[in-house]
Amino acid sequence: MINIPIERLIEIENERNQTIMDKDFQKWFAEMNISQSYVDPVGFIKAKEIMNKWTDKNGELNSFSIVL
Repeated sequence: MINIPIERLIEIENERNQTIMDKDFQKWFAEMNISQSYVDPVGFIKAKEIMNKWTDKNGELNSFSIVL
């Protein structure tokens, strides 16, 4: 597991935001015809795995309580 300090994560996010707002980057992005609709499938896969744990093979919730 990679351990990155929260301060560095904030710096990375700020750098990302600066890059996205850069007019030259936006022009390059448009010229390259890069899709803006890419979604990392990992979240969907994990959600499906979790739902499979909570439901039976018919898609019905298992008969136990869920406490939040």
